[in-house]
Order: sequence, then C-alpha cells, then structure tokens
Amino acid sequence: MCNALTILGAGIQLAGAAQQDKSLRRQADQVMTDAEEQAALEEDNAKYMAHQIRLQGERARGETLAGVAASGAKIGEGSALAAERQVIQNTEEDAMMAILNGSRTAESIRKDGRRARDEIRDRRKALRISTFSSLLSSGAQGLAASGGTSFKGWDFGGFNGSNDRGGFSMGNSMDWWLRNGKSGD
Repeated sequence: MCNALTILGAGIQLAGAAQQDKSLRRQADQVMTDAEEQAALEEDNAKYMAHQIRLQGERARGETLAGVAASGAKIGEGSALAAERQVIQNTEEDAMMAILNGSRTAESIRKDGRRARDEIRDRRKALRISTFSSLLSSGAQGLAASGGTSFKGWDFGGFNGSNDRGGFSMGNSMDWWLRNGKSGD
C-alpha cells in the first residue's frame, strides 16, 4: 500500500507543480504585457507633451513677431529674425527633450518588465528542479518500501546488467520537461 500512496502523492505533487508552473508562465506574460502597455503610454504622453510645447512655441513666436511689428522694426531681418529663430530653437529643444525623456522612461519600464519576467522564469526553473527532486525522492522511498523489488531485473547498468539504456529513456524526457516546462504535446 505504501507504493500506491507514494505514487499517488507523487502524481498529486506533479499535477500541483504543473499548475503552479502554468500560473507562473501566465504571470510572466502579464508582467511583460503590462510593461509594454505602460511604456507605450509613456511614449504617447511624451509625444503629446512635445506637441503642446510646439503649440506654445508657435504662440510665443507670434507674440515675439507682434512685439517686433509694434516696435516698427522690420520682421524677418536683423535682431527680429534672431529673436524669432531663438524662440523656434528653444521650442524645438524643449519638445525634443520631452520626447527623449519619455523614451528613456519607457525603456526603463521595459527593462523592469524584462527583469521581473526573468525572475519569474527563474522561479519556474527552480520549481521544476524541486519537483523533479521530490519525484526522485518519492521513487527512492517507494523502492525502499518495496524492499528494492519495484524494478526487479533493473540495475544501474541498464536492463539485465547491459549498458544499453534504450529500454528506459525517462532521462531525456525529464530533461526536456525541466528545460521547457511542458510535455511537448
């Protein structure tokens, strides 16, 4: 009966680990989706801010030109032209800085999202290793409880002492599961 309980417990543990792995994968996907959405929002806000700065710059340019015209100076020449160019240059610099700051903030958000996703991936790998270790331990306990007869005919060299392990290929399947976290179906 101990073998049946050991096998049942290992099966339940494996099912729980698979569910937890699936939940962590969804969490990692959600973290990246949220980060991408937030980064896109930051970039859009920066573009909007740049647009608003340019509109204010056009108003300032208009006010500058109106002041020059009211003073009787000729628009588009000399100091009036220099003042107009300075307003345009300052406006464009401010707009570009807003876009640059938005891009930097967006990239920072994306990096944080990638870092969080990678941490979750590491937790998934640790879960797989822990599950594999527990399954091996359960198998060893079951083997010990049966007096070592559960795998009668098997030894460490392979079936009936040969070095051919072709009849028992669990290692490759388990290695694949540990790396990828799914059965490959």
